[in-house]
Amino acid sequence: MSASSKPIRIAVIGAGHHSRTFHLPALAHYRHLHPNVVTLAGLADPDVGATAAAAGKFGFESFFATTEEMLEKARPHACLALTPATLNAGTTLHLAQRGLPVLMEKPLGATIEEARLLVASLRGLNARVMVSMNRRFDPLLRDALAWIGSRPIHSIQASMTRRARVEPEFVEHTGVHVVDVARMIGGEVKTCSALRREVAGIGWFEARLSFASGATGIVELMPTFGSSGESLEIAGPNYRCKVRSREFDCGDWRAWVDGRLVAGESIPPTRPVFIANGALAETDAFVQALRGDRTFSPAPDDVLPSMELCHTIAHAQSANQENVP
Repeated sequence: MSASSKPIRIAVIGAGHHSRTFHLPALAHYRHLHPNVVTLAGLADPDVGATAAAAGKFGFESFFATTEEMLEKARPHACLALTPATLNAGTTLHLAQRGLPVLMEKPLGATIEEARLLVASLRGLNARVMVSMNRRFDPLLRDALAWIGSRPIHSIQASMTRRARVEPEFVEHTGVHVVDVARMIGGEVKTCSALRREVAGIGWFEARLSFASGATGIVELMPTFGSSGESLEIAGPNYRCKVRSREFDCGDWRAWVDGRLVAGESIPPTRPVFIANGALAETDAFVQALRGDRTFSPAPDDVLPSMELCHTIAHAQSANQENVP
């Protein structure tokens, strides 16, 4: 699609809490910032009452109870698939088989086997699919990485803490965010050694990574911590940079050189979370890909290694296990 095309008709499958909190306001705000670039053609979800309310609030032309009715009547050019983990792979594959570009919710599948099968199937279709990994688009992280620039990176430490997250799939379905960011920064992972600790019957995890670049990484995932947080530290010769998520933490980044604070920024608490956590920038990237101005990135092939690492971490015993993902 060229920049001179008519507005891109975007439809959304899924009007649940996550969709209404992040993706739908990001789409509406994007349309406000860029009039005539996109049209919100249709919103589909079996909860018709919630869907009707969300369609009206965020400016969709129409709403539907089923995906098939929406595809037939709204005739979108592209879709967001914001479905539960058990439906992500099937919904995305169905849309891709119809030739539609997709921004799909993570994870790639409810299981690692389903994720691998989806990636293989999408390769065969030469599908245009982007995975929603909003941490890659976090404005704080992007500013911090811009400051780091060409400085060599020797250490990456990522931490995710949550409260009362006891679901067994926590690492593979949620922890994948910080693992993916560590991979984005560090590059190819050569080895991963994972340790599980039982804390009141719930697994807390630590993974030590070695990157092909020579950098090392540590990822901590603690689902039943006393508070929710998400942070990232990047370090190299004589410098250290720390990023703390606006959605789950203080919302700032800071950089030190030789022990002296030299740069940083804080996001004001009044800024909408869909802007502060990267959802708006992710939306912009998807539309740019639809217009042919960038690739559909991160693609499923880009994200699968992050899921493979999380699978390794989630299945660690209460002793170190070394694996090459």
